[in-house]
Amino acid sequence: MRTLFKNWWTILIEGILLIILSVIIFNNPNTVLTTLAVWLGLIILVGGITGIISFLLTSKASRQNSFLITSLIIAIIGGAMIANSSTTERVITIMFGITVAALGAGVISDSWNAKGKWNNWWITFILGIVALIVGVSSIFQTTSGAQTISLLMGISVLSSGLGMIIIAFVKRNVELVIKKALKK
Repeated sequence: MRTLFKNWWTILIEGILLIILSVIIFNNPNTVLTTLAVWLGLIILVGGITGIISFLLTSKASRQNSFLITSLIIAIIGGAMIANSSTTERVITIMFGITVAALGAGVISDSWNAKGKWNNWWITFILGIVALIVGVSSIFQTTSGAQTISLLMGISVLSSGLGMIIIAFVKRNVELVIKKALKK
């Protein structure tokens, strides 16, 4: 029982740190996307290198040259993503824009089809239009796309931080209630 409720304050500290991180994200939207691009490239590079090492550690009888070629290509792509992080940022922003625009178009279509079945269909219709505009804007204006991605990341981190703070205090209160109940 002690272990379960021992460190409620660590959750509180994590929540506070996440809120601080969200402020940093909100104040540095372009840096966030650059960091994301470099990390994505690094992950892909490490994946390629891991494949090459795996190939070299495999017995010669079991090796497949296609696996080595694929791993080399993946490592080269990862290295190129790191070396050309601005291009990687544009690709991330364009892919984000395409995804959001497609989702917006789907929401518009679904809400229009629900017009006779649901009184508030127009709310989702408007949200679909907003998503479509944000998506198309992200495709053609990578700066606004980068800012949108950073904004969504910041909101997500802020929400997580607030949630962790709430959980920390709930956990602390539950501990106090259990301690009181055990004393009786």
